[in-house]
Amino acid sequence: MDFITFKEKFSNLMFKIIQIFELIVAIFITTVIIFMLYNLVSQIINNDIFQMSSSDFSTFLASALSLVVGLEFVKLLCQHTPENLIEVLMLAISRQMVVEHLDTFQMLLGVVSIVALLTAKKYLTNITNNKIINNKIIKEKKAETE
Repeated sequence: MDFITFKEKFSNLMFKIIQIFELIVAIFITTVIIFMLYNLVSQIINNDIFQMSSSDFSTFLASALSLVVGLEFVKLLCQHTPENLIEVLMLAISRQMVVEHLDTFQMLLGVVSIVALLTAKKYLTNITNNKIINNKIIKEKKAETE
């Protein structure tokens, strides 16, 4: 066995091990999110919603949006796609904009960031879809010629 095949086999093995670790981390994060969701629901049930102050609502909103960002991050760990990455970034930025009381410049920067991410998502999605379509067409043509 030469060095190149050993290197390829070792590289593939390491890649599979890393994928397994990512799934284990995703399972741990999902478990924590489930417990945090339980805490969030029990917080709503135990407190009178009609007597909730704006600071209580801000705390609730921060917790709920953190869970959403966590779920999107788990999705990103399970499926590495540009779309998932952009969704995580957009949710994290929008969560920060909604929960924190930002000044005008920070709010403008957040909006510009989200617009840039949406633009990137549009073009990355088109490039990815075009590659998938082109690969399917090439495979179909090969199948027809055989």
